[in-house]
Amino acid sequence: MPRRRFRLRTLLIVTAAIVLTAGAMRWWYDSQLAEFARQKRVVAELGKSHVTVAWEFLGPKRMEHSRLDRVFRRPTNVWFEYITDGELAKTAPRLAELTNLTTAYLLGSQIVPLAREVQAGETNGVIEALRAHPTLRTLVVDASIRGTPAEFDAPIYSRDDLALLEEVLPNLKIEWIEVN
Repeated sequence: MPRRRFRLRTLLIVTAAIVLTAGAMRWWYDSQLAEFARQKRVVAELGKSHVTVAWEFLGPKRMEHSRLDRVFRRPTNVWFEYITDGELAKTAPRLAELTNLTTAYLLGSQIVPLAREVQAGETNGVIEALRAHPTLRTLVVDASIRGTPAEFDAPIYSRDDLALLEEVLPNLKIEWIEVN
């Protein structure tokens, strides 16, 4: 029975293929880690303004609790509940840096006055940032008693305000929370 022999050329080709595959995998892993670190910095800066961010695992389920866990974690939801109007105006443009953001939560007292400004013909950075975000799909607005202005005689937000938001932000699905 003849002994099987491999040529040097075959060995070099197989070695080159293995090295190229390993290099491509390492490049992908490093780029994902860099993206994770960049988004983590953005979230930390948003956290200084009292913005709450939820991270979601977007990878294969079998890798969720592995060492690769952080490669697939991305911020997907933001809450602007405890933020002032000035901080909201400063932080809204930073939302574009969260590339997997799908849902934003705002109080009615934060977003409805801005929508009224835009309807009156003024420009507003917060509304523009929400309109321009490429992955943002849902805006949850708390229009309950908790989301209304704190003044004694402040009117409660109505379905007319919901219609206004839908007009001003046509690319977003508005989820309107109200308790009457």
